[in-house]
Amino acid sequence: MRPPGHQLITESELIDLLAEIFDAEGLDVESDHTVGPRIRVDLLGRGDGRGRPDILFEVKNIPPQTRTRLADAVEQLRHYGKEYAERTGRRPVLALATPGTLSAAALDYLKQQGVEGYDRQRLVERAAQVGLRDRAMDLLGPVDVYPDEDKDENTRRGVLRHVEQELAARLRNILPGRAHWNPYQRVCLEILDHLFSPPLNQGKWERPNASRINRRDIIMPNYSTEGFWYHLRQAYQADHIVVEAKNYAGNVGKDQVVQMANYLSRHGTGLFGIIVTRTGGDKSALAIRREQWILYNKLILVLNDDDLVQMLTDLSQGDSPELLIQQKIEDFRLDI
Repeated sequence: MRPPGHQLITESELIDLLAEIFDAEGLDVESDHTVGPRIRVDLLGRGDGRGRPDILFEVKNIPPQTRTRLADAVEQLRHYGKEYAERTGRRPVLALATPGTLSAAALDYLKQQGVEGYDRQRLVERAAQVGLRDRAMDLLGPVDVYPDEDKDENTRRGVLRHVEQELAARLRNILPGRAHWNPYQRVCLEILDHLFSPPLNQGKWERPNASRINRRDIIMPNYSTEGFWYHLRQAYQADHIVVEAKNYAGNVGKDQVVQMANYLSRHGTGLFGIIVTRTGGDKSALAIRREQWILYNKLILVLNDDDLVQMLTDLSQGDSPELLIQQKIEDFRLDI
């Protein structure tokens, strides 16, 4: 059996699995279906003509974990659905499929936008209903603890899931506002340590610089010699990951980004920082982040509660939590 991880399955393999599942459910399926001029959907399942609608699938081999990527996928599917309805007179169900794991917040967002989400968990569950569980798990990896797996590994994974669920629940239960800044900062430190240490060193709590002027919330030394964090050291001088945890009820803005930028220096901590906050950043924050990157090579990311929970979800399913950080960087740079 393949180990968990979206890296080992191709889009064509996932399309084939979807086709097998929906064919077993009685749908007439067609891959790479032409919807309109220069528009092709990954998979079409035609309804039975007795109330079961057609379904259009867009397959993403790399799970879209940022709100930007989820929104792009929704817009793409809506375009396909509109074109399909105009050509056939039938309004299809829109669905996004990925071999990775999406957080509850990501799945809820898709549902609110009128798109069904099929991640690893739902794909295996759907496959199991038509006798294809083993086939799905062979491609996607296990999504739960099964009796025939190694007992020690079962125990380890069970503990991990419990820890990650507990951290996510603690995060969600902290109220925004100054009165709760300390517990928020502490749970953010615990989450980041759990996600990334190792390979990063555990975070240092509220470390001021020599002049006692700049007091950073969290610093995670990065001595990685391979992999994603080594790439960040080489590309963004991320010798230390500087993190500010802001328990604001609303979005962070320009002032908070400027504050983070002041903490970053080529001869000090390095040029990479993360602001962790409850809801994200506003337009002024984005503008200053771009300015700091273009003028001073300082790369500053903003993560919110949903991002932290998505990374905890990834880790609990055996996937790389760094994927979200990677996508955040790509989204930011490709939008400039």
